[in-house]
Amino acid sequence: MRARALSAWLRPLSRALLLAGALLAAAAAPAEVRRVELVGALAIVDPPPPTRQAVLEEAIRLAVAQVARDLAGGPAAIGPRSGTPTGAEAREWIARLGAPGRSFVVRYEALEDLGERTSQASGLRERAVLAEVHVDAGRVADALLAAGIAVDDGRNAPAERFVVEVRELGSWEALAGLRREMLGAGGASVAIPTELVPGRARLQVEAPGGPERLLERLLATPPEGLRIEPLAAESGLLVVRVRTVETPSPAFDTQH
Repeated sequence: MRARALSAWLRPLSRALLLAGALLAAAAAPAEVRRVELVGALAIVDPPPPTRQAVLEEAIRLAVAQVARDLAGGPAAIGPRSGTPTGAEAREWIARLGAPGRSFVVRYEALEDLGERTSQASGLRERAVLAEVHVDAGRVADALLAAGIAVDDGRNAPAERFVVEVRELGSWEALAGLRREMLGAGGASVAIPTELVPGRARLQVEAPGGPERLLERLLATPPEGLRIEPLAAESGLLVVRVRTVETPSPAFDTQH
C-alpha cells in the first residue's frame, strides 16, 4: 500500500519535471523580471492634486531606478545602496538609462490608493499609491552597459555545484516552479532532481556564487504563485521551503 502511494505521488511529479526540463531546453532563457513593491508619491503644490496615474508613473520611475542601482557596480551608484531611491535619485538613474522608465517595465498595478497624506521626509502634503512594478532587469542591465556603467548581478562569479534541499514539499507544482525559477532568475545552469520522496526533494544545482548568491537572486525576484522560504544556506547546501500560493486579484485594473 505504501509503495503504491509513493508511486502515485511520484508519477505526476516526474512527468511535470520532465516536461519542465523539455520546455526549458527548447526555449531561450527567460527574461529576468524583478518584482518591486513600493510607495510612489508626488507633492501637492497647487490644486488639484496629482492624478493617480501621475503618481503611478512616479512609482515606475522609482522601481526602475531601484533595480538599476542594485545592478550597478563600482563608483556609479547614486544615493544609498538600499531602500527606495528618492525622486531626484530616480530621475538621475532614468537619465543614465537613456529611455523612459516605462520602457523597462513588463507590467504594473496599483495595490492601494493611499490618498493624500503628509510626507515624513518633507512635511509637505502629497498623494501616494502603493504599487507593484515588474521590471525587466535584463533591459536595465543592457542600458547600463550601453551607458558605460558596469553591471554586477553576481553572475560573473565562478559557478559552484551544490545541493538544494526542499522540505515540507506539498505538491509537484511547487517543485517544478522552484526549478523553473532557479534556471531562470536564479541563473543556475543545472538543476537536476536526485532524490524525490513524499514531502522532500533534493536537487543537484550548478550556479554562480554558490547557495548564498542563488538565494539572493531568488528572493530579489519573488515569483508569482510561489513562496520560497529559506531555512539554511551554507557551503554546499541550500535548504528551502517552497509553497504554491494564490495570486491575489489587483485592486485596480491597471495591468499593462
